Amino acid sequence: MSTLPTYHSLSRILNRVKTIIDTNIAGHFFWLKVEIANINFHRSGHIYLELAENQNGHTVAKCKAIIWNHQLSQIRESLGNDFANILKKGNEILCYTSIQFDAAHGLSILISDVNLEFAVGQIEKKRQETIDRLKKEGLIELNKLVPVPLIIKNIALIASKDTAGYQDFVTNITKTHMVINSLLRFSHHPFRAVQLKMKLSPA
Repeated sequence: MSTLPTYHSLSRILNRVKTIIDTNIAGHFFWLKVEIANINFHRSGHIYLELAENQNGHTVAKCKAIIWNHQLSQIRESLGNDFANILKKGNEILCYTSIQFDAAHGLSILISDVNLEFAVGQIEKKRQETIDRLKKEGLIELNKLVPVPLIIKNIALIASKDTAGYQDFVTNITKTHMVINSLLRFSHHPFRAVQLKMKLSPA
């Protein structure tokens, strides 16, 4: 006589979870404020994200999310020229979402729209916080103390190539009408802000 306890298959349990979600949550849309913990622009045209909620420096919730390619054109239109600056790792967004659950792929948040006003406000907030920190640390005026030569031969840009600042610099410097006799060479150095002092050395 078997003494094994009563057990269930994984698919049965997860399909039960799917039934509960489909009955009570699926098909309902809501606005969600969340941080982009990771983002991947897939060659299929879909965008795969990892969303997170952080409190006091600790992650308290995390979930995968998807922007299907057929929704992407609407989101691009909503965000306009700010699209690349907003859908970026580390940014906080306000997005219009629904929930999907699949027994094989788990829970996913489906994003159908992103609020431009909120996103731009968050970017401006982060910019101002950076300026305030630099002022507090006495770093905001340091560049003004460096004498500028009559002819600038060397320009150094410290940035990761996937940032808006890097892309704007490359675009503007290659379109400039000024005569530049020196060769422009771009060196990509991904780094976190806290690593900056470690990577810089005196010229």
